[in-house]
Amino acid sequence: MGGSLFRKLFVVYAGVLAAIVLVVALVLSALTAGRMVEDRRKSLESAAAMASQVMRSYLAGSMDRERLADTIDMIGYIADARIYALRYDRGSLQAAADQLGDGSEADRTLVADLNALLDGRTVFHTRSYSAKLDTDVLLAGFPLEAEDGRIGGILMYAPMDRMRQDIRNMVMLLGAIAVGAMALGAVAIGWLSRGIVRPIRTMQEAAVRLASGERSEPVPVSTRDEIGRLARAFNHMQAQLERTENVRRGFIANVSHELRTPLTSIQGFLQGMLDGLVRPEDMRAHLLLMMDEVRRLGKLTGEVLDLAKLQSGTTTLVKEPVDIRALATETMAALSGLPGSKRLDMSVAAGAPLMVYADADRIRQVLVNLLGNAVKFTPEGGSVHVGMDRDGDTVTLYVRDSGIGIPEEELPLVFEKFHRVDRTGNPAFGGSGLGLNIAKTIIELHRGTITALRRPEGGTEFVVRLPAT
Repeated sequence: MGGSLFRKLFVVYAGVLAAIVLVVALVLSALTAGRMVEDRRKSLESAAAMASQVMRSYLAGSMDRERLADTIDMIGYIADARIYALRYDRGSLQAAADQLGDGSEADRTLVADLNALLDGRTVFHTRSYSAKLDTDVLLAGFPLEAEDGRIGGILMYAPMDRMRQDIRNMVMLLGAIAVGAMALGAVAIGWLSRGIVRPIRTMQEAAVRLASGERSEPVPVSTRDEIGRLARAFNHMQAQLERTENVRRGFIANVSHELRTPLTSIQGFLQGMLDGLVRPEDMRAHLLLMMDEVRRLGKLTGEVLDLAKLQSGTTTLVKEPVDIRALATETMAALSGLPGSKRLDMSVAAGAPLMVYADADRIRQVLVNLLGNAVKFTPEGGSVHVGMDRDGDTVTLYVRDSGIGIPEEELPLVFEKFHRVDRTGNPAFGGSGLGLNIAKTIIELHRGTITALRRPEGGTEFVVRLPAT
């Protein structure tokens, strides 16, 4: 079915409503017509009972023939029916049937009805009143009984014209009600359909603007149904896309800045050498400075590529049972043995092995980053301590230092890309600002968590939680 969603909804709803109204109207018409016929049968049955009582009084001699006729006519007038009280037996009925011969279909039906009355059965059906009068009647026949048994029957003919007119009036009334219900239903369906389509059209327009790069206002949410939930989901998606776009732009700007700084430095040194501004005895010092900038540039490039790979979803973790206590001990020993290392109190809490199901190389990368930062920001004579414990299915690792600490307002930001806590420009505290973001990404790929805390006594504490084996 082509066309708009509104047209489709309206046609479907209107079609269903019309079918329901039509079926209900037909069923009600049939039930009402049947009820009217049943009520008519009962009224004729009551009239026949009165006529039968009057007939028995006549047979008992307490009523003359003229009064009998008047009383029967009065009962027929009240019941709106013509009443015949017939006294006959099998023999007289058979004689009448023989006299009629083949007769007409109406005559044969009448003989069958009279036989049924002698059998004690009632008859009730529609038949033609006579061949001369073009009208149908309800024929109701009831046995006529005396003290000595059945002596005939009472036949009642009620015209169908009035009943049919009442049924037609009832059907017209139901039809008018059905048309009114369909009209009101069409208005309600139109309102409901527009209420469904309007927010969808709004979301469509917002999606087109979003796809073309324009900023779109949030879609209004006025309901709590599926459409409202869809609108809220759309607004959430739009907010996430805007946030992602802002992060992307910030990432590009930060990478460009971080690349430009060492490149500018290297270019300056080289230009000075080419222009003869660098004395021969200073050449080695300048070359060492350029080497430092090249190393910084290489580290930044490696971290950017590593982060892109981790966040692309293509990284495959080689998970296996790993003793995180032993891994932390090895990492700390490697860092403390580096040339020019500070004199720090560095320790790993002793205890039994603590096994986690993880990629050992990636967890070592996290430990190098956390311990490297702790060493970098802790002054001579300070301490760096690694503790750990197990609680149920979780192993928790703590990296605590007595360094300069992280300001409280900076704690929610330390895991963001290119965020640096130190803004003094001290080369000793330099870095790309990607290490903690990479560590957080690795931990989350292991279905773990990492948080940063400011220690009351000074320094910083990082808490890592990983699933135990």
